[in-house]
Amino acid sequence: RRVHGLFEFTDKLNSDIIHGTYEGGFKVWECSVDLLNYFTANNIDFNGKRVLELGCGHGLPGIHALRNGASSVTFQDYNREVIDEITRKNVILNNNGPNCHYVSGEWSELKYKINSSNKFDFILACETIYRCDVYPCFLDVIETFISHSGIAFIAAKLHYFGVGGGLSNFIDFMTENSSLKSTMVWQSSDGLLREIYKITR
Repeated sequence: RRVHGLFEFTDKLNSDIIHGTYEGGFKVWECSVDLLNYFTANNIDFNGKRVLELGCGHGLPGIHALRNGASSVTFQDYNREVIDEITRKNVILNNNGPNCHYVSGEWSELKYKINSSNKFDFILACETIYRCDVYPCFLDVIETFISHSGIAFIAAKLHYFGVGGGLSNFIDFMTENSSLKSTMVWQSSDGLLREIYKITR
């Protein structure tokens, strides 16, 4: 099956990402755990909310939202193999509700796969902004799909060495190119610096 070929290919190259081929969905990234811990510590209320998780991989933040009353969660990942073999199976094991939707492909294609009139109360993303070239499409998705009173939570490392991106660079880009507002709500106290930003209209 193709997923095994993709997994073996990335494993042989000893690489977490392969630009244009694989964007890291087989791995559980540490900022996903940061975001889950933040949600729990701050009692973030997902009850009755519509949620979009970008670059979902294992889908941990989205599953947390489902288990805490979200009315629906749309899981998006670059690779269809990750959606079919990782995300769906993880959702089934941990929730298996009927209110889950799955989308794969580029962020630039989302407007054609999700009706842009559909707005989300929460948009969640962990370690998705490691390359500067994705910032315009990523920002466009947030601006298109966040509801009037919605919140986007972005969890990432401050810098991704070797690939050029990072949370600091993205926030600077967003400030220069959007009217969205950002607030840092959490910062790591150990290891490589990681942060969580809350983004609103």
